[in-house]
Amino acid sequence: MRNGWTILAVFLSFGWCAHAQPRATVVATYTLPRISLSQMGNPDCDEPALARAKTNGLKFTDLPSIGSGLAAAGTNEFWGITDRGPNGIANDGENGLRTFPLPQFCPAIFRVRLTGNEIQILQTISLVDSQGKRISGLSNLKGEERLFESPDAKTPIAYDEDGVDPEAIRVLPDGKFLLSEEYSPSILVVGRDGQVLMRYTPTSKPLPHATYPVKAILPEVFAQRRDNKGFENLALSGDGKFAYALLQAPMGDVNEPRYQSSRVIRAVKLDVSNPLQAKVVGEYLALTSRASDYSKSHGQDKISWSDADWIAPEKLLVIERGKGLVKLLLIDFSEATNILGDPQEAKLVFEDSTTDLGKLKVQPATAREIFSTREVPGITSDKIEGLVVLSPTELALSNDNDFGIGENKNGDPSRIWIVRLAAPLPLKMK
Repeated sequence: MRNGWTILAVFLSFGWCAHAQPRATVVATYTLPRISLSQMGNPDCDEPALARAKTNGLKFTDLPSIGSGLAAAGTNEFWGITDRGPNGIANDGENGLRTFPLPQFCPAIFRVRLTGNEIQILQTISLVDSQGKRISGLSNLKGEERLFESPDAKTPIAYDEDGVDPEAIRVLPDGKFLLSEEYSPSILVVGRDGQVLMRYTPTSKPLPHATYPVKAILPEVFAQRRDNKGFENLALSGDGKFAYALLQAPMGDVNEPRYQSSRVIRAVKLDVSNPLQAKVVGEYLALTSRASDYSKSHGQDKISWSDADWIAPEKLLVIERGKGLVKLLLIDFSEATNILGDPQEAKLVFEDSTTDLGKLKVQPATAREIFSTREVPGITSDKIEGLVVLSPTELALSNDNDFGIGENKNGDPSRIWIVRLAAPLPLKMK
């Protein structure tokens, strides 16, 4: 019996008892006060427009969403970004009508300060085209999601090749912004004044009618992303020379058995040392967690990857989320196979769950869990979409509160959490 107790004591001393101590702790929480959307920098979203949006199904007109992406801006200051605007699914059905009750909405960047326990908006930058005209959050082309102003609308809102659905934000060394978005999916270079200076899209989506510059340089396969599952994250190297964008979810029709259980996420790496002349230099695979890690009833297609941040060469911290749970994963591409130019790259062979990647001699990135919100009760949302690595032991996280529509059933506001890690990340920015 003495030997048994000795072995148990050794296990305990090395912390091998299933994370007896939490790996992360919330040290501060900040909340954005209720603010009318008419005060968010877009004069087209005036009170009459908001009144119409309420009749179209927008429950709240004073719950701005500024945390779809997050980037550091200074001491206690961050850049936040909206997504395309208030939208939801009519009748709460998975295949229901996608409603867009405020089509006048213009995606915007916000500079915010954390003070007391509140988020204070310091600056609003609307996204604009080459002529300074505010752009929309509407879908671009046939084949993308159709948006309807209300559940009763018979005719969809017209496509708009200028429209973007921003989901992540990083700051380039010269102060310009780098954004990723879901429609194409695409990556945008945006000036400090909000002007879209360049949009990089898949080769089949040149968007010839856009009123700002577009270059179709991204691998064509990315145009096959699932609806509303494009680039929801973006990581920028410490020297600002390279960017990674990862899809939110695997590609392939979830109604086809071979793709239903796919865990394969594609990532593209760009050389952005000259942001207006970016070059694709890599394409890689990574694997989501198994749905069973979330619950026995969780579908694999409900696992999503949200924001990402750079922590070292070829290493990213990534938000993974599912129903009721968020994980922070360290994704390491250092041994991953660069599939750019591979004969199978343009197909969905890698996403097919019957494919043996080993036989194809394709190595995906490795993943290691840093912590999950099971250990951090202070994080009260499972829709965490913004991430900033502040130091080896400190992170900032933000939620997408969906403007109080869609998944946000309780009217939750935008929040930012500061989280302290028990063990330091291998941070090496240069």
